[in-house]
Amino acid sequence: MTSPVAADRRGLVTIGEAMVTYSSTAPGPLSVGSSMRLSLAGAELTVAIAARRLGHPSVWVSRVGNDENGRFLAGTIKREGVDVSAVTVDEDRPTGVLMKTKRSADLTRVSYLRRGSAASALSPDDLDNVDFSSAAVLHITGITPALSESAADTVRAAIKSARECGVAVSFDVNYRSALWTVQDAGPVLREFALSADLVFAGPEELQLVTDLSDPIKGAASLLAGGVREVIVKDAERGASLVTVGSDGGPSILHRDSHTVSVVDPVGAGDSFVAGYLTALIEGAAPDARLRRAVALGALSVSTLGDWEGLPMADELDALEQSFGTDNVVR
Repeated sequence: MTSPVAADRRGLVTIGEAMVTYSSTAPGPLSVGSSMRLSLAGAELTVAIAARRLGHPSVWVSRVGNDENGRFLAGTIKREGVDVSAVTVDEDRPTGVLMKTKRSADLTRVSYLRRGSAASALSPDDLDNVDFSSAAVLHITGITPALSESAADTVRAAIKSARECGVAVSFDVNYRSALWTVQDAGPVLREFALSADLVFAGPEELQLVTDLSDPIKGAASLLAGGVREVIVKDAERGASLVTVGSDGGPSILHRDSHTVSVVDPVGAGDSFVAGYLTALIEGAAPDARLRRAVALGALSVSTLGDWEGLPMADELDALEQSFGTDNVVR
C-alpha cells in the first residue's frame, strides 16, 4: 500500500476553532456555585498540539477575539510550540467559550457559547500566511464548515492549496448535531470526505456521508470515490483501517480498544487521529499507525483534559507497550 504522504515532509497544517473551556472541578450543578478549571479545547487544535509534542512542525489557522480569553488561548498554544502566525485577532467578535459541567460523578455536560465567535468569521484570506509546501498533511474536520459559509469556503481553499503543493488531505467527519442538522450536514460532509485522501469516521458518520448502514460498505464507497484510506473509529470495538485490496475489494486491518479507567471522555477521537497521522508521516506500517492511534485515544480518556495528557516523543514506546501490542487482527 503506497503512503498518501510525501516521504520528505514532516509538518501538519490544520484549520478550526478553539474555545476557552471552563470546567467544574467537583460534581454538582454550576448554579449553586463551583470552582472552575481554565483550559482550552478544539478538535483540530488537539491534533496540532499532539503532532508538535511528537516532534512535527504544526501550523494552526484560526481566529480569536481581542479579549482575555483570546489572549489566554493564543498564549497557551504558542507555549506548546504550535505555529500561530496564521491566527488572526478579530477586533469585532469574541473568542468562543465551552462550559463543561460535571453534573454527577458519572455524567459530564458540555455547552457552548460560540455563536458569532471570531472563528466563525474565518475566510480564505486567513490562509495568506500559510506555507503549504513544507507540510505533509492538511487536517480538517466537519466542525469548521459548520461554523459558517465563509469558514466552509476557507476549508475548500485550503484543500485547493494543499493539492497544488502535493499535500495529503485528512478529513475527520466529526459531525456535531448542535451545529447543524443531518439534512444540512450530509451533502457538505460528503463533499469534503470525497476531497480527502484519508477519512476518519464513526459508523454513524459513515452512514451520514454515504447513506450506507454497514460501515465497511460505506468505507468501500468512499474508496471507490477516490479516498485512499478510511479509518473507522468505534470506541467500544476499536478501530479499522479500510483500503483497496489486491483483489479490488476492501482490505481491513483491525485493532481492539484498550480497557482503561475513564477520567475525561472528551477528546479521545482527536487524540486517535493525531496518533494515526503522526505515525503515517513518520512512515510507519499500517498496523503501527493503528497501534499508536488506539494508544493515544486510550491515554486521552484516562487523563484530565482534551490535550493536556498527550505524550512527548520520548514517552511513546513505553506508552504503547503499557497498553499492549498483541491484538492486531488481519
